[in-house]
Amino acid sequence: MKFLDSILAIRADREETAGQLGVAESWAPLGHASPLHVHTHEDEGFFVIDGEMQFWRGDEPPFRLEAGGLAWLPRGRSHAFVVTSPSARFLTIATPGGFEDLFRTGTPTSDPTVPAPGPPAPEDLERAMTALTALGVTILGPPPAL
Repeated sequence: MKFLDSILAIRADREETAGQLGVAESWAPLGHASPLHVHTHEDEGFFVIDGEMQFWRGDEPPFRLEAGGLAWLPRGRSHAFVVTSPSARFLTIATPGGFEDLFRTGTPTSDPTVPAPGPPAPEDLERAMTALTALGVTILGPPPAL
């Protein structure tokens, strides 16, 4: 499915894991980023399969991860990320499950091509923001500058 400016597949959801886990696989272009935000219901992790990403976690200095790297972002702690390579493939892991509902706001697609860098469509962003609010995620600000 197309989710904002990425291609995404839900690999595990709360129904399959008795509520314990949600996993989504993403293919995203350079600049794909999350706003600075905080989760109230789940811990979130990112496993970088291919490419590079930069992360911000609380008051810690930003850190970059390459393929094989894992960022763990506990609930209640502000965080954000951005893809810093031409594209990246990564897993988003949330525990407990349920956060994958955000990704269901995307649109079905049969085109597996990673979108070109650029802002998402306003209607896609509005659907995602509505879902984030319902999921107990608080947006604190835009993605941090590189």
